Amino acid sequence: MSDPDDILPPLYPIPLGVRVKGDWFPFYHKRFRDSEFAATVDFAAGFLAIRLWAASAEQDPPGTLPDDDRQLAQLAGLGRDVESWRKYREAGALDGFEPVTCADDVCEIVRLGHPVVAEVMCEVVRRMDEWKRRSQEGASRRKRSRLREVMTKHCGAHAGLTQRDEFVDAVQDWLDARGLEKRPAHVREAMQAVSLTMDGAGARIAGIARAKRLSSPD
Repeated sequence: MSDPDDILPPLYPIPLGVRVKGDWFPFYHKRFRDSEFAATVDFAAGFLAIRLWAASAEQDPPGTLPDDDRQLAQLAGLGRDVESWRKYREAGALDGFEPVTCADDVCEIVRLGHPVVAEVMCEVVRRMDEWKRRSQEGASRRKRSRLREVMTKHCGAHAGLTQRDEFVDAVQDWLDARGLEKRPAHVREAMQAVSLTMDGAGARIAGIARAKRLSSPD
């Protein structure tokens, strides 16, 4: 008896639950212009194909489509005219789309995926993740800069201390954990607590190192 996993379609590269934000994705016009699809597809079916590529970008996961003619007719802009949709589907409006397995940590479903559209959507997701990472890093830098200013101007911290990113980040984490704003009184309290913690950790490390030196043979 065959394992059920053996009959599942290929795994789609983007997991369920990922959504693309915005209204843009790259369109490789030369690649499209010179493709066999562009050279041979029925004009009307080709137009609907492009509509479906665009519609697939908003699906979950992006780049896939439901394998259901009623839903596909809607996404193609034909409303409830499923009969016309089936005619255009036969003429190539769904060219290149094949069943794929879309999965997350808890479930698997079968949808339609296109290798080129999937490639484009993977690039969009990569750019989206990179933008999010840069945005978070920028926000962290701005947060750290504002906290350094409070520490220096209002809390008497010396430059050597405020230039230690791990110390500034620990102070910020202490404030965030307690829902406190960067008011001088709060920042001073946080600095004191973090200093005690770091000094204690340093003392423990120094003690361990000293014990090793004493126990090691000459």
